[in-house]
Amino acid sequence: MHLYGQTNSNATNTVSYSSYMEAIRDLIPEMKINAVAETNAEMNLLSAKSSGDVNLTAQLGAIGTYGANSTVSSMGGQSAEATGIRAGIGVGSLIPYSGTRWSVNLTHNSYLDGRIYYGNGGSDKFQNYLPSLTIEVSQPLLRNFFGALDKYPIKNAEYSLTIAKLQRRLDDTSVLASYQKIYYQWIMYEKLLSYYRSMYITARNFENQMRARYQNGLIDNDSYQNARAQTMVYSDSYAQNRVYLDSLLTTIAFFIPDITNYSPDHAVWDAYLNLGSNMQMENVAFGESVNGQIAYQSKLQAEYVLGAMKSGNLPDLSIVGSVNLSGITPNTSGYFKSFGSMTNVDFFAGFQFSYPIGDRANKAQYKLAENSLYGIIAQYEQLEKDYNTQLTTYISRFNAYKNLIASKMAQIRAINSRIATQMQKLEQGRVEVDDLLTSRLELVTSQTQLLNLQYEFITTIFDYRSLLAIDSE
Repeated sequence: MHLYGQTNSNATNTVSYSSYMEAIRDLIPEMKINAVAETNAEMNLLSAKSSGDVNLTAQLGAIGTYGANSTVSSMGGQSAEATGIRAGIGVGSLIPYSGTRWSVNLTHNSYLDGRIYYGNGGSDKFQNYLPSLTIEVSQPLLRNFFGALDKYPIKNAEYSLTIAKLQRRLDDTSVLASYQKIYYQWIMYEKLLSYYRSMYITARNFENQMRARYQNGLIDNDSYQNARAQTMVYSDSYAQNRVYLDSLLTTIAFFIPDITNYSPDHAVWDAYLNLGSNMQMENVAFGESVNGQIAYQSKLQAEYVLGAMKSGNLPDLSIVGSVNLSGITPNTSGYFKSFGSMTNVDFFAGFQFSYPIGDRANKAQYKLAENSLYGIIAQYEQLEKDYNTQLTTYISRFNAYKNLIASKMAQIRAINSRIATQMQKLEQGRVEVDDLLTSRLELVTSQTQLLNLQYEFITTIFDYRSLLAIDSE
């Protein structure tokens, strides 16, 4: 992918802001971590929903019977020896949103090689085929009524996923804002370097002029040395900011290894300043913000958990029912025909009750859920307080920086005008060299302050949008 959009006179490729963000977005470690957190929440929900999956069971194996039993007695014998095959299949499931549990199991015992012994000492070979179908259903009435506990993992995971999506949106915006700031910081350092380079050249030329005047006896040595010192001030300032820029480029090099061959697009600096000067920061209510939505969803989740735990304190009273169909015995009709003999019906319908004496575990779970809700409510209030403090701070800074920038620009214009007048007076010998040097240092200080104010103004907009989870790209 080509990062650059144009080439400047120094043959350095210019990286547009959009190309820079495109190049690093998918590589930012923090955003990968945020994505994993959301994916984990999705997998937790998928896992929770598995409680409603239909469970299939099957069995196949050898069986045997030795001795007396009801089947042998029904055949007129005293004892028997028989071996065969058992085959079975069943399905069952939980319906989480109703609490209903059901199962259907079909079993078939085929005694293929058997011998029955009679009281008179005689015996006969026999075969016996025993199919059986069992259907069971249970429905809770108090504890876990309508699946209050069964659907708890699902609803809890749904809340967690909603919160994770909102949190990822908030965190991604915050992370992106930090890397957006880096791009504008890159521009600021380049602007400072360009400015200090220009001031150094001007100061160097002025120093040469002052040397000539000193050598001709037109000025004193201290004035000449002050001119030399000012040249070194600009040189040191350039070197110091070069170190800052190199450190910043090391950070960017993680995403764009050959970053030293690129330069940022300085036009976006002025464009963003113009954008900021024409915008107004709205005082968005906490409840309408992403932060507020996260806090609100957390409160709903805690209230839901408390309600589910309340159901867990109730006795376990359920309606239960079962029906069993079995074939006649003995049955020698064969494997498949034996299913037609399933005319025997056994059933049960009634209530089932259980309750742990003391019930300490459920009471503790309820108390924990209650404490969690109290904590979430307190946290909601704290988050709202912190949000309002941050929002008010950003709006206050935004308006203050806007005014300070305008004031600083007016101050710079005044200093430039003063320097122009002093230059004229210097040529006429009507001003001290030190006065001009002082004005130039004041200009450099003000120009540096202006760039820093502009950077703070831009980053305050990023911080404001990050707080509201507004994408600044």
